[in-house]
Amino acid sequence: MRSGVGVVDGPSALREDADVLLRVGTVAVTDEGDDTALLLTGDVGARTLAAALDALVAVDVSVAAAGVAGDTLLVVVSRRDGATALRTVEAALKRVPTDTMA
Repeated sequence: MRSGVGVVDGPSALREDADVLLRVGTVAVTDEGDDTALLLTGDVGARTLAAALDALVAVDVSVAAAGVAGDTLLVVVSRRDGATALRTVEAALKRVPTDTMA
């Protein structure tokens, strides 16, 4: 879990020295803001992301940004919802089959 992240839109909103955690088009998750990012690494993929998002919707946690690439998954929520999101996603992932192909 990483506090102090933010979602910015457009190159002009991005600091030159910003640490970008995720970028889709002109929108980026950076290391400056009031939100919290859950960063998961390992055997993650679309199935893992879907399970995490479904679980967060079920407990009424709003997601500001989410994505998966390679072996990393990122979900951004408000700082207020960070602990709830972490517990919820941890529980949801225990029920998800791994994405590794046998």
